[in-house]
Amino acid sequence: PIIHALNTFNFVHEERGTFTLLDSKGNTAVSLLNGKKPGTFLEEHASDDIALVLDPINLTNPLESFDLFIDVSQSLKEYFDCELLDEDRNLLTKQMIEHMRQQVLEYRRQFLASTG
Repeated sequence: PIIHALNTFNFVHEERGTFTLLDSKGNTAVSLLNGKKPGTFLEEHASDDIALVLDPINLTNPLESFDLFIDVSQSLKEYFDCELLDEDRNLLTKQMIEHMRQQVLEYRRQFLASTG
């Protein structure tokens, strides 16, 4: 089960059947959703499609959350012996991970500039 794969991470299994991964300060960093059944991981549902969601808008530390996002995805890849795909369902490469990291940094820079 997915709960065993997440054992090494600070997570909360929500009543609605999703998982929320917490950053070092206990704030929501990453959400984990079932890609097949409306986002839930309830006992009667199985899935071979997992979605990790990183929403930089409300993050305390976007780069820390991004690193957690990558750590969790790599851990799930190893645990389930599966492939990682990006939001367009293309194979997630090291170059794409670096591009995504740069997007997080740019988002943070723009956010800080706008709050001035």
